[in-house]
Amino acid sequence: MKENKYLKWLLIVQSFLPLFFLVIIRCYSKTRGKMILNFISELFHGHLGVIGSALKHPEIYATILLCFCAAMFVFGLLVYFFFKKSQSFGFQEEGKKIVIDADVTENSVTFFVTYITPLVLDDIDKGRGFFSFITIAVLLILLIRNTNLYYQNPFLTILGYRSFYFHFEGEDGIEYIAITKGNFDKLKLIKRKRISDDVYLVYNKN
Repeated sequence: MKENKYLKWLLIVQSFLPLFFLVIIRCYSKTRGKMILNFISELFHGHLGVIGSALKHPEIYATILLCFCAAMFVFGLLVYFFFKKSQSFGFQEEGKKIVIDADVTENSVTFFVTYITPLVLDDIDKGRGFFSFITIAVLLILLIRNTNLYYQNPFLTILGYRSFYFHFEGEDGIEYIAITKGNFDKLKLIKRKRISDDVYLVYNKN
């Protein structure tokens, strides 16, 4: 079964929503908000020279980060709705019951504290801090893409999703990771949709 790159990237983007929100809080001010509006207004009226002036402005790093994170936060919310919609089709029906080995929902707290929070503790609105932030964020994205860390999604935990390790009855030694939401009954049959490796969206079969 092939990796579902679409669902995987939806989850990766959602993993960074708390970071985008924290950066917005960290960087926003009325002055910067007014600067952004004035910049857009000047561009709209064809005054392209404002780009050069903006690049030389001492607030350029914080303003770029603020705009980027605001745009990505909105995009991340839209991604969540696409992710939610994708859960209405494409599931593989299973005529088996499962055994839950361990609940790992609390790992999302560790993910948040270990990977997200430190990124906003540095002086990210200055040159060196800005480039350090970008470098670490890119490395973190690559790390999440090449591992299963994306299932430890703090945003999904806030929205009521949970994750756990499981195996099918009679298949000891073959373990999977499940992401689910709502009242999940391990005594009932399941349906699942593969995301990548051994990570699945799992729900009870109706």
